[in-house]
Amino acid sequence: MTTLTTDTPREMQAKINEDRATMVTIYHTLAAYYTRQMRTATDKFKVNEYHKLANMYFNNSVEYERSASLNDGFTHAGKGINLLFGRKSGDADADKKFNFALEQNPRCIPALLGKGCILYMKKKYQEALDKFKQVLTIHPNCHPSVRLAMAYCYNKLGKNELAKLALQRVIDLNPDVETLVEALANLAIFYFSESNDEKAQDLVVRAYNYDTSNSKVLNLLSRIYFQ
Repeated sequence: MTTLTTDTPREMQAKINEDRATMVTIYHTLAAYYTRQMRTATDKFKVNEYHKLANMYFNNSVEYERSASLNDGFTHAGKGINLLFGRKSGDADADKKFNFALEQNPRCIPALLGKGCILYMKKKYQEALDKFKQVLTIHPNCHPSVRLAMAYCYNKLGKNELAKLALQRVIDLNPDVETLVEALANLAIFYFSESNDEKAQDLVVRAYNYDTSNSKVLNLLSRIYFQ
């Protein structure tokens, strides 16, 4: 028995576009998963495999994006991040992807973050900081690692007090262990440089309690016990 729809052509097209947008989300999620796997993998073969899988899913999303008239820049930003983490074809190609994504959508957060990373690696610290600040303006509740990146920029610019404030804010936000330990360790380094050893040691011990294998934390511990 055939069921007749009463939807207008416009309503039918809206439903089709919604289905296509759902497929884009699925492909982006899969691509993001394999990009993250690539970032943490240590085996070179696995890194290459994860890179290929992430790129495949990003490519699969392109057709659905076009047909649904989605121009949010996320696919190109994702490809840029995939290139950046995988170090495929150099950072220049990743930068092109981020630029293209930002042309489509100037508020594309993954592209802004990627662009900030590229600028930081080029030692353009003020420009990198501006990108990270832009992310914070668009999404005030973004992941604390954005503030960590800002702290790195402030440090390179010689603005140590602002760097310390950014690191303390990361700690206050109680992020994931990796980000928290990085913030604790870097703030400890500042206090050591100011001869505030007691405060620095407290931070190092806190960091060690979270992660006993972090190389930066272990180096700081050796400074405490063997110097």
